[in-house]
Amino acid sequence: MKLIEYWVDIKQEMKELVHMIRLVSFRAHISDEYYVTIINSPLRNVDISCYLILSYSQSCVRVYPTGKGVSLRFDEWAHLVVLIPTIHKRHPELSIGYSLAYRWIK
Repeated sequence: MKLIEYWVDIKQEMKELVHMIRLVSFRAHISDEYYVTIINSPLRNVDISCYLILSYSQSCVRVYPTGKGVSLRFDEWAHLVVLIPTIHKRHPELSIGYSLAYRWIK
């Protein structure tokens, strides 16, 4: 799945963290070794990072952050979401899931 397909989930997790509804620990696999994560911390970040995945057996899989990626504060994430229509207009090849992203903005 692509990052854009998780935007509704990300929005919900951000809302629950901000309003302290519950402890938040969200991780979604978005492609290859990349994950988007939100964890319960005072930093309030959305992290998009590459992870090292070690599989010792079917029942033992470990996932470790590599340090490659980007960490966006919630306000930076909100700004990115506002820019999505412009990005899709200039780069239509990225427009898969556009209607979902547009619904998130509204």
